This record gives sequence, structure tokens and C-alpha cells, in this order.
Amino acid sequence: MVVGQSAGTRRGFLPACASTLTGSCAPQAAATSPIDARGPGTAHKSSVAVVGAGLSGLAVARSLTQLGYDVRVLEATQRAGGRILTIRSPFIERQYVEAGAAHVVNDPALLAHRRRQQVLGQ
Repeated sequence: MVVGQSAGTRRGFLPACASTLTGSCAPQAAATSPIDARGPGTAHKSSVAVVGAGLSGLAVARSLTQLGYDVRVLEATQRAGGRILTIRSPFIERQYVEAGAAHVVNDPALLAHRRRQQVLGQ
């Protein structure tokens, strides 16, 4: 994961990624899987750039990695997590406060599906 390698703001970071993303979005021959067999014993993994290391970016990066893609997560700030932020100090006795997003998804079926995937180790 590449975190915090850009100087400046998120506005400056996104244009800096434009050339990389433009090249990766160019039309290519259709493939049936991310692993493209090039001959006996060789394979070429497809590469994907995920912009943003928030909850959604990290989730999609994990899913793509499990599918066999070579994934690079790009984040404009010095920390991953997006709007999710837990402040652990200056509190005492392991107390903390959630200063980021209070609600992520309003879909109980989706939450149950993700929980089943976690239990099954997917």
C-alpha cells in the first residue's frame, strides 16, 4: 500500500494519479481471469490501482487481491481509514472516542453477507 507519498492536498494528489489511471483504463483484450497464462509455467497478473484507503477502498482491494489481482492502494493522507477515526489519547483506562463516520451502511442483508464471509475466512 502506498500511503502519504504525495505532498500537499488531496486535490493535488488526484491529478498526479491521472496518468497512471488513464493508462490502466485503456481498452484491452478481454480476459476471463486476472491471471493471463503466457505459456508453460509463466503467468502475468493484471494490476489494479485503488484510489483511497478508506473502508470501501480497503474492502475492494482485499476482494481484488483474493481474486488474484496485483493491487496497489493509493492514499493522499498519512493514514488509512478514510472518515473512520478512533482517538485513543489523552483518555485513560483504555477509553476512546470515535471521531469519524458514525454510520457506514444501511443494508442489513449486506452486513449479514459480509459477516458470513468473515466467518468462512473469505
